Amino acid sequence: MTALISSIETISIGSPKTVGPVSLYPIYNHGPAALTYISARDAIAAGTLLIEEATQETVPTLLFTNTGKIPVLVTDGEIVEGGYQNRTVTVPVLLIPGTTPVPVACVESGRWHGERGRTFGRSTQRLPRNVRRAVVQSVGLTDHGTPRRVNQGEVWSQVDHVLQSRLINAETNSLLEIGEHAPSEHIDARLTTVDNAVAILRHLCPLPGQTGVVIAIGGRIINAELFDRTETLATYWDEVLTAIAFDVPSSIDGSRPSISRALRFVRQVLKAGGESNDGIGVGTEFRFNSSRVAAQGLTFENQLVCLSVIAA
Repeated sequence: MTALISSIETISIGSPKTVGPVSLYPIYNHGPAALTYISARDAIAAGTLLIEEATQETVPTLLFTNTGKIPVLVTDGEIVEGGYQNRTVTVPVLLIPGTTPVPVACVESGRWHGERGRTFGRSTQRLPRNVRRAVVQSVGLTDHGTPRRVNQGEVWSQVDHVLQSRLINAETNSLLEIGEHAPSEHIDARLTTVDNAVAILRHLCPLPGQTGVVIAIGGRIINAELFDRTETLATYWDEVLTAIAFDVPSSIDGSRPSISRALRFVRQVLKAGGESNDGIGVGTEFRFNSSRVAAQGLTFENQLVCLSVIAA
């Protein structure tokens, strides 16, 4: 856990970019990048990552096959669609070449059927904050790559909450329906305000040297994403920002957190109860839970790969 602590202690945070109630604070990780890898998005586009149901189909496990020569980074909160039901990856994973069983959770409670042998695609949507928090808070660590199980009922409950807040009646209760419907004119004005702000902010690019972002809505910090390099942040930038609009706090004030408060938000994981375990692929995964945050991350050979911090 020393590597992760060192990375968190040495980060710095810059001045925020604010549009409407949404503020983005750039994070700078001053440590070296981890190993060379490719993102799951780019690996699928290159045809070097295949995702399939297990031989005996089961909800909490999918098979990821890396046919390339370098590791593939799959971050927690990524959503894959197809198979017998849409799923989300529950822990960050660095996949070495070969086939690896990867722990997942269902985000489509009303379907369990599909074409046998059909591979999954990767959605451009990312898990909203409250759904993701339900995953991080309930996933259990076990030894030597055994799949991490989550509280599937709580995940479905949070998916239903997001769909209902958007007034979406999804036939199979699929979380991906939120990206397939135009916002209803009858939804809460808070959601429309955040939607409009995110539509502007998502077209911005990470700043030179920026490796992460702290996100606030009004005076409330909701989450942070940190990677080892700017290129990885750029890969996930649009998805991270789009997910903001899918899970908005019940009230939004007109204030904006200070830079020092944004830094404290990330560093408070150091005060949370933490646990670590060998990663599903390579590296070491970490998880922190407290009354204020739920967080998990991945390191490789004493270098940070990724870290997500979610407000409780």
